[in-house]
Amino acid sequence: MVEGMKLIHSTRRALLRAAGVVFTAAWVRAAGPVRQALEVDRLARSSPGSARVWSRWYQANARVYLLGVPLLSKRNAGGAVAMIEESGGGPSRMTALQFNAGSWPEKLGGFNRFGFMQEIVRQDERGFVESAFVGLMTSAPEKNATEARRSWSEKTPGAATVTHGQVKPEGATAVVAHMGLRRARDWTKAGEVLEEFRNLAQDSASRRGAPPAPTFLYALREQICNPAVQASGRIFHAGKLYTLRTQKESADSKHWPPGTVQLNGWIRNPEGHDSAFKVWLEPGGVGLPLAFEFRPRSFLELTFERADPMAGAAVGRLLGSENS
Repeated sequence: MVEGMKLIHSTRRALLRAAGVVFTAAWVRAAGPVRQALEVDRLARSSPGSARVWSRWYQANARVYLLGVPLLSKRNAGGAVAMIEESGGGPSRMTALQFNAGSWPEKLGGFNRFGFMQEIVRQDERGFVESAFVGLMTSAPEKNATEARRSWSEKTPGAATVTHGQVKPEGATAVVAHMGLRRARDWTKAGEVLEEFRNLAQDSASRRGAPPAPTFLYALREQICNPAVQASGRIFHAGKLYTLRTQKESADSKHWPPGTVQLNGWIRNPEGHDSAFKVWLEPGGVGLPLAFEFRPRSFLELTFERADPMAGAAVGRLLGSENS
């Protein structure tokens, strides 16, 4: 009799637990996906009021090389937009930086690659307090010019890697996740892809930690605005530590207005390989380039030159309303 009662109670508890699981699952489905909380969103919400805003648009020109010889080139193969925001005053302030770039698929037979970065840095009278970041890059498996030409006919939406995290005085952390792109979008719709990512479960995401270091866009702007001719320092990018080194010189007067500065830069990855880039700057600017060039692959050279604002290619502000 006692054993029978125990069995009844045990069965009842099991049924109640099962009912609870079913009810919870049904409620979650009805409520919709759980929105991911990104550290960059948290910092953006803590912005102290309105912000000063500067932005600039660019046209991207591409050149593909085969064995070091130019194979093909395309002007206006893509575009980009960069934005700087500053809020607060005196020693207590926040700085937000954004960069969004990619190809024009309709001009490249469907070839669609894009990426973007968002960074927010908070400082007070003691100096650096914390920073947060998020970056997205579509998959780019091409290893040589032949594979690149083959990819130009690619029509599938593809996949992307998203890295987000924060840096504090005690250390840097990053979460690296992967997502499939549900439908084709170009670089002007990168914000929609990020919003889609916020509503995805990331059970398989990997976490990385490192000693504290500035994020890439912020460190690059600091070196641009630094009056020193040479600068070098570590950066935390894509969940890893890199070294950023820059050197300034006068730009060629045949191609640039007097006073234009050419900044030569190198990014060294954890394996010790350098990637070179060049930036051209107007004197007394806020850190937005006139033009820049780099090679994301050994066979591909991209040059970005200043362009008029593009309809539909703006990025949303992070720190409040524009007042300059």
